[in-house]
Amino acid sequence: MITVQVRKLDDVVPPSANVKFIKMDVEGGELDVLKGSTRILNEMRPIVAFECGAAGYLGYDSNPDEIFEIFSSRGYSIYSITGVRIANAEEFRHETTTQRFWDYIALPESNPELAQLLTNQ
Repeated sequence: MITVQVRKLDDVVPPSANVKFIKMDVEGGELDVLKGSTRILNEMRPIVAFECGAAGYLGYDSNPDEIFEIFSSRGYSIYSITGVRIANAEEFRHETTTQRFWDYIALPESNPELAQLLTNQ
């Protein structure tokens, strides 16, 4: 076993930083990363690219509904990598369970231009 130090992003990234983009590839640990990034998500409003699928999150004590809720409660919309908006937690759970897509993008709703770029609308 290898011991590693774990720290919250909120504790590592100073408040004076201006985080614009986060890429998460944590093999099921997405919920833990999001819980440790609340200040960054709330104040800096970065784009978040992440992977999510049952094969990953089932190894952790998390589920896709919680991941969806963290983003939704902070004013983010989730899109598949193909630009299709995921409307609700039930749809997100279905997509992550069937694993049709592994890659998602969470965009702050306060910046609709980002969604337009992603969806080509």
